[in-house]
Amino acid sequence: MHTLRESRDEQGFAAILFVLILVPALIVIGSYVQSMTERNQRLLLETREEQAMLAAESGIDYSLNEARRGTLIAGIGASYTFTDTLPDGSVFTTVCVYLKGDGLDNDSDGSIDEADEDVFRVVSTGATQNSRRRIAAYLGFSSYLPELESAITVTNPDVSITISGSARADGRNYTLLGALMGSGDTYGIAITPPGDENDLDSELSWSEESKVLGTGGSGSYGEANPFDVAKLVDFARNSASVVITNTNVSSVTYGSAAAPVVAYREGDVRIQGNSAGWGLLVVNGTLRLAGTFDWYGVIICTGSIECGAGNARVLGGMVQGPDGAAITMTGTIDARYSSAGVDLAAQLTGRYVAFNGWQEISTNN
Repeated sequence: MHTLRESRDEQGFAAILFVLILVPALIVIGSYVQSMTERNQRLLLETREEQAMLAAESGIDYSLNEARRGTLIAGIGASYTFTDTLPDGSVFTTVCVYLKGDGLDNDSDGSIDEADEDVFRVVSTGATQNSRRRIAAYLGFSSYLPELESAITVTNPDVSITISGSARADGRNYTLLGALMGSGDTYGIAITPPGDENDLDSELSWSEESKVLGTGGSGSYGEANPFDVAKLVDFARNSASVVITNTNVSSVTYGSAAAPVVAYREGDVRIQGNSAGWGLLVVNGTLRLAGTFDWYGVIICTGSIECGAGNARVLGGMVQGPDGAAITMTGTIDARYSSAGVDLAAQLTGRYVAFNGWQEISTNN
């Protein structure tokens, strides 16, 4: 039989053995719990960081949508701020600042306010609790007006074309002052699909061909890329800075070289007297020109174009829609291609929606 002393010794040994087993186990368990706690904290932090980044990206998307709506209007010192709270509680604050005209070398290329600074710098900060991420992007201008390939562009293969008197469709490239550039020439008349060169060839007489100048000399006509006339009409209807309300207008001036305009007419219009304009003229109907008329830019007309008596001159380009039945050019009318005139109109017909990608920047900036 075990004595009391032996029993106590065994109990003490068991206790020591228990401690020797339990302590390492507790250390292991404690280390595991600490490791899992740290891991969960890291995962929580990473989740919040990712949510903050997604919020910042949402700010960029929001700004791009606003740009497509026409909210971002360029101008010296122009600045727009957008902020919103997302369903997960994250918040974004986005600041859009127009760079050109601020007198700074924003892209560090040694030049100030050059053409490539015609952008909005978009800085979006996303926040989720204590996590913050910031990204920057640039939105450049994108025009709805495609490149013109002729002085006159027709989109109806069955259009009737009459050119007589001193009238000309001249695809040679002119300055806005009326001087030949010497380069960048186009067709005098071009037709878009489904029309082709044969449609113009059968429509123009020999004497009319001699009044169509441009690439290749006289008889300069050919084919052009598709042109979405309806899109430009919708744009002008919604964004016109000048709305022509009368059927007959006389001795009017629309815009200037320094401040070109988008002028829109819903329906037919006759422009006469001593009139002039700069920018984009869109007529959703028939356009009749008489008297002395000068337009520097682009004219888009969905109906017939009639140029009668008087001295009319277009420096830029003319486009007729698919429902336009006829182009009648008599008297003294010069439709001259001008890349400068086209550019003047193009700068009015678009939005700052050209997305140039983004990069993450420090939240300390």
